[in-house]
Amino acid sequence: MATYLGGILLWLAPAAIGSFFNDRIKLWLILVIFLTTFIIPLIGLVILKLTSSISSFQLPEKEERVVPFFFIAIFYGIAAYLMVSRLNISGAVNVIFISMASLVLVACFITIFLKISIHSTGMFGVLGFLLALNWEVPDSIPVWVVIIWVLFTGYTISSRLYLNVHRPAEIYVGAVLGFVFSFISIIIFV
Repeated sequence: MATYLGGILLWLAPAAIGSFFNDRIKLWLILVIFLTTFIIPLIGLVILKLTSSISSFQLPEKEERVVPFFFIAIFYGIAAYLMVSRLNISGAVNVIFISMASLVLVACFITIFLKISIHSTGMFGVLGFLLALNWEVPDSIPVWVVIIWVLFTGYTISSRLYLNVHRPAEIYVGAVLGFVFSFISIIIFV
């Protein structure tokens, strides 16, 4: 989700974060985001699978999810550290990355008690960021981007229910957590 959000903000809505870069810098930033929030956590999951620490990449049991989510939270924290202390692109980007790392950590702790839908948390988290940024900087996010994201979110959440991966309560908790956490982070700190 971090890579998608980064791509949207860098290419389609740079005014929302107050940063305009040439395409080379945008590609470099997306690469950093993709490596720290997708590739490295994926490698961690593969290692956990190879060492039989998890039974499946789908993480069907909530007990199996805590350790992988904790490691993913660490990598999101590293991404936040890079964005804030090394790159410091803009206040909005700093808030987004700190919020994402915090959100993954909160979801990790909730997973101890409930198999929260991380897909729902991530999709609604991005939606919360987009709407809050558009609130803070009116007309900075094209309406069609938000509409497409809402459609993708609906598709993703529906697929989780259709595949019986999550119960509705797990979807709702993830959706509310992701949206509220992200929206309020931007409104308060940007």
